[in-house]
Amino acid sequence: MGEGNLLMLEYQWGEVDWRRDLTVPPETVVDGYLALPDAPGLGLRLNEDELMRRAVSERQR
Repeated sequence: MGEGNLLMLEYQWGEVDWRRDLTVPPETVVDGYLALPDAPGLGLRLNEDELMRRAVSERQR
C-alpha cells in the first residue's frame, strides 16, 4: 500500500461544476476523505460520453 506516514494529500475538487460527471461512480468525499469504491481496479470508470462532450478541438485551442 502507499505511504503509511502520509497525513495529508491534496487533490483537485470542484474546479468545474461538471467534474463529478467524468467518472462512474462519481468521486465521493466523506468526512473530508475521498471514499474508495469497492469495484475492481481503480473502482471507477471514465464516462466516455462526457469526455467526448467536453473535448477541446484543435480550433478551440
